[in-house]
Amino acid sequence: MKKHEDYVNEKTLEAYHKYLDGEYFVKARAIILKDGLVAFIKDLKTDKITIPGGGVEENETVEQGAVREAKEETGITAKPIMPVGKEYYDVPMQIGDIEFDSKRVAYAYLCEYESQEEGFAGLDGEYQGMIEVFFDEIDKLRDCNIGEDAIKRIKTYLENKSSQEK
Repeated sequence: MKKHEDYVNEKTLEAYHKYLDGEYFVKARAIILKDGLVAFIKDLKTDKITIPGGGVEENETVEQGAVREAKEETGITAKPIMPVGKEYYDVPMQIGDIEFDSKRVAYAYLCEYESQEEGFAGLDGEYQGMIEVFFDEIDKLRDCNIGEDAIKRIKTYLENKSSQEK
């Protein structure tokens, strides 16, 4: 089992290399819908609530990254629908005595729930089995730094889907 500290060090080093190369650390966040509700992750050690997401790997699209992160972090197999948001931000980081701001761009990708692996407990090294996956209202996405425009796009998608099903 990978230690959380090793995971953090690996990600910090990756962010530092991108910083040196003047590149953004590209992240994909999966907004997974099931019956009009969104999948959230609760870290049982910190009580922090978030949605699945993480770095997009080399030779991977944002869409593929969102689907992979959903599976890795929640055990949910998700069908990608459409991008709904994009956010630029900085994360202050440090390696030894070197301080730097990791430049990030996070894409929020709307997905539909397809299935979930039974007994799934989170990605080794990241959550170390200390998570709870639950579904809640779309408006709770505000607590996960998902902007109003993205929330509006999700609600419009659901309204259109509902009217097509009638």
